Amino acid sequence: MNIRRLLLLILTVAGSATHLLAHHGTSITYEMDKTITVKVERRVEHPTYGRIVTRSVKLHAHDPANTCQVGDVVRVAETRPMSKTKRYRLVEIVKRGGEKYTLPTVGETA
Repeated sequence: MNIRRLLLLILTVAGSATHLLAHHGTSITYEMDKTITVKVERRVEHPTYGRIVTRSVKLHAHDPANTCQVGDVVRVAETRPMSKTKRYRLVEIVKRGGEKYTLPTVGETA
């Protein structure tokens, strides 16, 4: 069964709105106001060589409270178009990852 169909089936059974697709990804930028860029990676088999390759897509998502940082693992869901490129909204921050990008202070041991 197709992953997309399976996810839609799970959302339908759970009582959520149908035709909404959720993605997990990593926040890579948050420089825009109330907007984050999320990199969603998926692993697929190469059609000719049979090797596993990583495909990725960058999505723009609405973050109304500006809570995301770079490196956070987030869940985004499809929503109505909010701008020319923004078609997703932030559902939740699954794991904070912004702390790993901070540099140690002077005198602190790593």
